[in-house]
Amino acid sequence: MLLGFVNQWISIGNYTLYYAQCQPEICTYKIDTELQAITRVNLIIGLIGGLTVVLRFLVPSFIKIVYLIYHLGYQQRRDIRLRWRMIITYIRDKIYLMNGY
Repeated sequence: MLLGFVNQWISIGNYTLYYAQCQPEICTYKIDTELQAITRVNLIIGLIGGLTVVLRFLVPSFIKIVYLIYHLGYQQRRDIRLRWRMIITYIRDKIYLMNGY
């Protein structure tokens, strides 16, 4: 049963010898660089899926930050430093909680 298997595979390409024996009139080759239709569809689906995941994380945080800046702008009793400290703390906490590891 083991006699049917290949014991050693030697792949040596000797193109000089091949062309000397074959002597073709024309040698051409083609490098296919076009994406196939299924590859294009998979690429588009992957990009849309990745964009969806990224936007799910970024958009809610961005909206909350914009609301926080807008809301704090109308409260004149607060100090400017306190406002920026709150915004920076909020952003830092969001980044810390978004850690995907």
